[in-house]
Amino acid sequence: MSLVLFAFVLAAFGLGGCGQGPKGDQGATGPPGPPSRSIRVLRNGCLSGQCTLSCRGNEALIGAYCGPSHNPASFLDERQVSCGIEVTSANAPLVAVCVQAPQ
Repeated sequence: MSLVLFAFVLAAFGLGGCGQGPKGDQGATGPPGPPSRSIRVLRNGCLSGQCTLSCRGNEALIGAYCGPSHNPASFLDERQVSCGIEVTSANAPLVAVCVQAPQ
């Protein structure tokens, strides 16, 4: 039994450095990537009675929810969202995510 353990330990130490060659030179720096899109998270507490949000003119609305239970919001168009006419604690706050639209 101890002979098998000795052979296993010897094999583990012998294979420990296997496949490790010398480190090569660093390659050339590649070209810069495309600019990243900006993402904004908007929040409306709906305290004023209006429970709507709008993204900027160069943004698109990608998602929204109403209230702590994440009830579905009503998408009015590609930039505007609403949680309805009547503001309740189940529909507030309104949270929306806007992303910069491609040019």
